Amino acid sequence: MVCENCHKENRSVAKFCKWCGTPLASQDLLDRLVGLDEVKQQLKTIVNTYTYLQSRKDIAKVRLLRL
Repeated sequence: MVCENCHKENRSVAKFCKWCGTPLASQDLLDRLVGLDEVKQQLKTIVNTYTYLQSRKDIAKVRLLRL
């Protein structure tokens, strides 16, 4: 994800630019919606769980490649 302020690359899960500290726009979309706080929290939990499991899967692949 590219920062709109400094135009440098950041991780796709970042909420703030690691270079200039500017909030990244794509993460704010869900927070800008009004209401349904419980649904938004459940959706964030699902996304975080998926991201965590995907990273674990990637780590397992790297470990297998080392052997």
